[in-house]
Amino acid sequence: MLYRMLLKQARKYPRKLAVIGERRALTYRDLLREVEETALIFRSGSLGPGDHLILGLPSCPEFFVLFYAAAALGIAVIPVSPSGNVPEKILFLERATAAGEKTFLGKLRRSGLKIGHEIPWSPASGLSLPRGFQTNPARFIRSRITRDQPILGSFTSGSTGEPALLFRTVEVLFKRAALGAAAWGVRSPDILLSTGPFTSGVNAVYNLVAPVLVGCSVVVLEKFERRRAVEAIARHRVTRIFAVPLIFDVLARLPRTYRPDFSSLKNLSSVGAHLPPPIYAAFYKKFGLRIGQGYGGTDFALAFTVNRRGLPDSVGHRDGIFPVRILDERDKPARAGAIGEIAFDILKVKDRSVRTALLTNSKRRGRYLFTGDLGRFDRGGNLYVVGRKSAMIKVGANRVIPAEVENVLRSHPRVREALVMPIRPGRTDEAVGALVVRDGRLTAAELLRHCAERLDSYKCPREIVFRKNLARSRHGKIRRYLYDTRERAGNRKQ
Repeated sequence: MLYRMLLKQARKYPRKLAVIGERRALTYRDLLREVEETALIFRSGSLGPGDHLILGLPSCPEFFVLFYAAAALGIAVIPVSPSGNVPEKILFLERATAAGEKTFLGKLRRSGLKIGHEIPWSPASGLSLPRGFQTNPARFIRSRITRDQPILGSFTSGSTGEPALLFRTVEVLFKRAALGAAAWGVRSPDILLSTGPFTSGVNAVYNLVAPVLVGCSVVVLEKFERRRAVEAIARHRVTRIFAVPLIFDVLARLPRTYRPDFSSLKNLSSVGAHLPPPIYAAFYKKFGLRIGQGYGGTDFALAFTVNRRGLPDSVGHRDGIFPVRILDERDKPARAGAIGEIAFDILKVKDRSVRTALLTNSKRRGRYLFTGDLGRFDRGGNLYVVGRKSAMIKVGANRVIPAEVENVLRSHPRVREALVMPIRPGRTDEAVGALVVRDGRLTAAELLRHCAERLDSYKCPREIVFRKNLARSRHGKIRRYLYDTRERAGNRKQ
């Protein structure tokens, strides 16, 4: 499916730029040619369905070549951060092919992973593929691949626990990209900017697969630096960005004296994590551009919803490709405006194959696919997430949703980031605590007064700890599981 998708676009838009890297660019015709040459080399090494290709490359044109060559043969690709530690989850592989810089390949060997083939890559010379035989792209015939063939392995963000390695099948990846592109309105004239690594499943969907599916162009940055990103937007007339909230936060903090040219930007989408209202407000104030949000999750894929209009803090709508419902404790639709669990109504999904896939999801009960998140609708049917159902803090007979308190803390002009966690969990005196990253001079007493004016007393933090930063995953999400009550002993500043 993925190879045929590329073949179709190469025939339709042969001279159109498909991938624009920092050192070179590939038209759709060039991309197809290099993909077929590389697939023939893979095939000569007896690689095919059931094999794994570990990619330790940054986001670059060569990544696209290796991914689509592997997809043409049914080889499962596992993107790995070139600079990070070797994920333990890949050590279970009996044998794998690996591509990356020599330092990365050496790190893999030292980890104990059995590597059958190595493909060196460097920023200066690109890929060093074996060329000791004739390769005629005209002779390439793709392998017959079943729709349930695993094709992309992605690690979860690691925000609530250790990252897990999950494989997407050919059909799931294709469907997710097709549905996502349709929901966001991605079209062939678009020029996308990819700001993150393809280790992120959501970045792979929107910036690796979706552009080729619709026949548009994508600009890829090997490493995100805000000045480099701003220059790329202006130079290539980027029209659309899918990125995690951290990217928009960094751009919103550009110096006032710096005047970027964002005149080509038409659509901005925050994906992969919830966009805090202060980041939305700061970005809009600085550039006059609204940021839309999407809502989805690995546990309940393929289902998702989007807010294309850029309404502040809204992540989707009641109606759409996957209709959303807010359910009460009896799994019945909640009254208007009430907070309840967010669920997708499977029986209302029009696509038969997608509906069938959702019915097999372990999170399904009856006609609904449960997300584990709490949310509410406004009068217009716009969806708002208020927190995780399992993360509620028990304060006496009351329940506190951490996200509500976090939003109040972040609304203070001198708070950059906040994380709310329970103090003394499980005890009768359980209470609300907060970790806060300041943006200027601020005392705990000032912040508590700010909370008291906006929250019921039982929701106000009983302990505030100031930190220089909060640990994040490579996808920009805060690693909540690292911050339990035992970790917060000491380092208090008033």
